[in-house]
Amino acid sequence: MSKRTRPKRNTTSARTATPDNGAAPTNGAAPTHEHSARWALLSCLILMSAGVAVYWNSFHGVFLFDDKGHILEKAHLLTDWSLSDLVTQRRPVLFASLAMNYAFGGMDPWGFHLFNLVTHIAAGLTLFSILRRTAILMGIAGRVAVGWAFAGSILWIVHPLQTQSVTYVIQRSESMMGLFYLLTLYCVIRGATCAGSISKSPWSHAWYAGAVLACLLGMGSKPAMITAPIVVWMYDAVFLAKSWRGTWQQRWKLYLGLAATMVWLIATGVVGNIFAPATGTDPSVGFGLRDHSPVDYAISQSGVILHYLRLSLWPTGQCLDYGWPVAQGLADIILPTLVILGLLTLSAWGVWRRQWWGFAGAWFFVILAPTSSIVPIRDLAFEHRMYLSLAAIAIVIPAGGYWLLQKLLPKQNIARNAIGMLIVLAASVALGSQTIRRNEVYSSDLAMWSDVVASRPENHRALDHLAAVYSRAGQHDKAIQYGERAVAIKPDFANAYANLAAAYTESGKPEMGLQLVRRALELQPQHARALYTLGVTLTDLHQLEPALNALDRAIAVKPQGAEAHNQRGRILAMLGRNEEAVKAFKKALHWKPDFASVYVNMGNALINIGREDEGMDAFRSVFALEPNAAATSVRTRAHYNLANSLLRRNAMEEAIEHYRASAEVDPTYHLAYYGLGFAFEKEGRFHEAANAYRQALAIRPNATEITQRLNACVNAINGGRGE
Repeated sequence: MSKRTRPKRNTTSARTATPDNGAAPTNGAAPTHEHSARWALLSCLILMSAGVAVYWNSFHGVFLFDDKGHILEKAHLLTDWSLSDLVTQRRPVLFASLAMNYAFGGMDPWGFHLFNLVTHIAAGLTLFSILRRTAILMGIAGRVAVGWAFAGSILWIVHPLQTQSVTYVIQRSESMMGLFYLLTLYCVIRGATCAGSISKSPWSHAWYAGAVLACLLGMGSKPAMITAPIVVWMYDAVFLAKSWRGTWQQRWKLYLGLAATMVWLIATGVVGNIFAPATGTDPSVGFGLRDHSPVDYAISQSGVILHYLRLSLWPTGQCLDYGWPVAQGLADIILPTLVILGLLTLSAWGVWRRQWWGFAGAWFFVILAPTSSIVPIRDLAFEHRMYLSLAAIAIVIPAGGYWLLQKLLPKQNIARNAIGMLIVLAASVALGSQTIRRNEVYSSDLAMWSDVVASRPENHRALDHLAAVYSRAGQHDKAIQYGERAVAIKPDFANAYANLAAAYTESGKPEMGLQLVRRALELQPQHARALYTLGVTLTDLHQLEPALNALDRAIAVKPQGAEAHNQRGRILAMLGRNEEAVKAFKKALHWKPDFASVYVNMGNALINIGREDEGMDAFRSVFALEPNAAATSVRTRAHYNLANSLLRRNAMEEAIEHYRASAEVDPTYHLAYYGLGFAFEKEGRFHEAANAYRQALAIRPNATEITQRLNACVNAINGGRGE
């Protein structure tokens, strides 16, 4: 930006601003508003296309980390909720978006990713509109204004630092808040520039009302929205009003409305939780946090912010879960603090002098303030916190680059613009490629936690998660390996002991599992996961009554623990208490409606008490679930058990169909072939029965009963001669 197009002190106000006012472009040709609008439309189309291109592979992503607690474990709320449920949520707008996704697509992650991407692109387009109008207010020509807005917006949209807010599903709270934050500012700009003053234009009132509504929705998305009124006020002073005092004089009603939206944070308990958490809770944010003090948190944030800045400029070494330690030595505290204080001071001076770059610096720090100041949060660093603050970097760098090109090529306007745009496009391609690669890490739990452990090998939580992933996959040796590393690094980590105990139990060593789970409960007696694991381990040791007691304790701690209800039902069925088992299974389904194995277990219990029709319906419910909701073994057993019921009812063709389906789902399941052979034999189709029995024996060669059935079929085929 030249001295001619960027005044030292902004004097443009809402009274003099017009939709396309500004100095003549540097090439000497004054473009028409229509010409500028065409460039703006083309830019928007490119921005949307770029967003889709770099996030298209995010649709393969799965639910990870906090997604499970906030989405998968809240299926009962998303299924059947009322207005009272909505208003009691700490983030009601976020909850409403999740409920909408569930209503239209169930728990298929694809729909959740689509919503996240649409939100991100909408935020990028809003940022583009804000930048373009800001450039015009600064006196920059129409086409140059579009170019600057496009450069900042596309770098912001495709930057890989945004993946945690877009590809990580539950962090849509950040991108939704970001969208409403930007819409709040955009509505204020439109309200201030649509006419000479608010008293002369009814449209101003409408735009300001839109700003208050957007701010309210942002407060309902994430509490970090609390800084929006401050940022709007600074923008007003720097770009719209004639002075700091003029902001209040011209728009005091607007600021009262924006401030009133903060009441939502009080009403939903966010403020109370920060300053006075409920007794007996273990908060993850606020001054009641036990993990570290406000002072420890504050002195660590300078290093965290410098890391954010490094990722903004050179986005390599990203990590979902840093496990960032509290700063200890003076070297880790003094130098980073001096750097951040210097940048803060420069930004404060610039914004006080009403300079655009000062506002950019203030934007960066003020938006980060709720998560990077003195209010302690359990995790010191998370990349999604940079979602909106990154816009400052994405804006300042193109502006600085353009200024440098002006110095190097003062008269070559066309060449300067072409070079600038080529550099922006090249940077966008480089950043976008990195974003595409980063999205691949979100494709599975294994990919993500392997990446985190590779980046942070001493992160005990990541090691524990990776151990749990391997345990669920049946790779118990690896689960034990990573679990042992987790407890070695943090010997008081109860969750790691619980998962390690589960790995030992599932690998056929329940005695070792019992020792470890008891260690977990010594550390944390009310640990729901450990109590559940204790119940499973005692079941494997055939101590059914103590197992029931452990599961009852787990449910008392975590009533929504569907796994505990399911395991309790299994034990009750083993004890012959099938009526009670059915009730336990129904509770499991209440909390997790797509828990496929529960339908199979409940179907068996219903059949055992003579309610075969209901049992068969339970088996069929498995087939109505999303394909990825039911494991192969569950679908195999559902088909097999349903086939057995149909066989008992002499519905032979349908029984044969489900025996075949069971074998197709799992070709190694010998009972499916055995059942198929038995059905064929009962129908007198001895050749087909013999072939099915042979397939079963190929899997289980020593199965005496199957051998006997095969011999009977062979005898029948040979007319009783036996051969």
